Amino acid sequence: MKQSPKQPAEKRQAQLIKAAARIFAKKGYANATTEEIARAAGLTKGALYFHFKSKEDIFFAVFKNISERSTETILQHLETETNPEIMLEKTVRSGFEFIRKDKYATAEFWEQVHNIPRLRNYFARTHCEMRDKIVNFLNLHSQLKKKECESLFTLLHAIFDGIILRYKLGHCKVDLNKLADQVVLIAKLYLRKDRFEMDKIC
Repeated sequence: MKQSPKQPAEKRQAQLIKAAARIFAKKGYANATTEEIARAAGLTKGALYFHFKSKEDIFFAVFKNISERSTETILQHLETETNPEIMLEKTVRSGFEFIRKDKYATAEFWEQVHNIPRLRNYFARTHCEMRDKIVNFLNLHSQLKKKECESLFTLLHAIFDGIILRYKLGHCKVDLNKLADQVVLIAKLYLRKDRFEMDKIC
């Protein structure tokens, strides 16, 4: 396959990552091939290996891209808000919108992430960094103690994990708007330490 020598390297790399995300989502990591990825990107296999040493390398690049976009979506409101209730509502709704729009991170995709040590370690590190930033924000701007802030983060993270799993597997219809409303309410009640109302919801 002929490729243009004028095309910037950054653009070729972005094309490969986007094409790889589609192929991995469609065929799974094990069944995808570098040849298919290169062809889907409109590039040669040689061009792929110029940018990535292996299929695992390009899978890591795809995951890193998704992880960076989701982290930016989640943390963006920490820079613009000081009210913890408003920050959490915007963060939760942004997170749900990301789930709705993301087409590539399937259940099999996440399973493979945890099967590859390099990706698993990267995910653990970035997750801890995100947790620390949110916990520190809540500890600074809310009436919660640090352990309560950590518990709230753990609760919200567990809820999101469950929703992502249900949504991606598609075993039952998921109303993301309704779920977002419920999660926002739970977060606000937790911030207000209104455990009685939380018990009634749950």
